[in-house]
Amino acid sequence: MTQADQLDLFSPDQRRERVVDWQAPAPVAKVVRGLSGMDAMLGIRDGRLPPPPFAKLIGFTMAVVEPGRIVMELEPHEDLENTIGLLHGATAAGLLDTAMGCAISTRLEVGQGSVTLDLKLTFLRPLGPDLGRRQGDQAGAPDELYRRLRSRREGRAGGACNCNLFYDRQQSNCELMRRSRHLRVMR
Repeated sequence: MTQADQLDLFSPDQRRERVVDWQAPAPVAKVVRGLSGMDAMLGIRDGRLPPPPFAKLIGFTMAVVEPGRIVMELEPHEDLENTIGLLHGATAAGLLDTAMGCAISTRLEVGQGSVTLDLKLTFLRPLGPDLGRRQGDQAGAPDELYRRLRSRREGRAGGACNCNLFYDRQQSNCELMRRSRHLRVMR
């Protein structure tokens, strides 16, 4: 790379800026502690409660809330890319971790909560910025990354999810098992 090429990388037309706003999480957490997990997730989905700051930062939304099932959506954007132009793996990890926690929360009673104790991802191929791009002559909707999660069983002390991440609106199931959470990203 020449010095001129390197300088072009820092030219003003290559500069990007993104502003993220969010609600303070402490007051929301206080309200959520008085709700069942299902009511809290429905409140976030329906706009009665603000989403967590992390959701605002990454840009994903909660599209479907059912008992033990959450569908998260993300439209990939370039500020989520790594240095080689692929979607950063931490984006998928954050999306999946949040979806799992939310799905488990839909089964929790007032005053109960959950945290991730273990998270394992297996990437079968790179996550490109063109996720969800439709093939053929179909035009229209922006590219979206869909996350589908379904919990099956949970224990009193812990739960586990085996999860799938898809490029399109295909269905995937996440089986909730005892003790710890594990997930696998698949196409």
